[in-house]
Amino acid sequence: MPRRVRRRSAPFCHSWRKIGDEPGQLFAIVTPRGFEQLFMDIETSGADTPEEIASIEDRLGIINDETPALNR
Repeated sequence: MPRRVRRRSAPFCHSWRKIGDEPGQLFAIVTPRGFEQLFMDIETSGADTPEEIASIEDRLGIINDETPALNR
């Protein structure tokens, strides 16, 4: 069953980014369950562009409202 990621307006918007040259870590609590594979696949594949991440989302059946313009 597809899972949907919806963007919420401020103050509920969120993002993550690497702000330095050192390797970073992210601790997240993700609900509902089922999205954890996305983060594991991003890590193991080294995906770092919106297109690469959208490809993983597509394979996992995740519909992300932020990336519809990527023609998935």
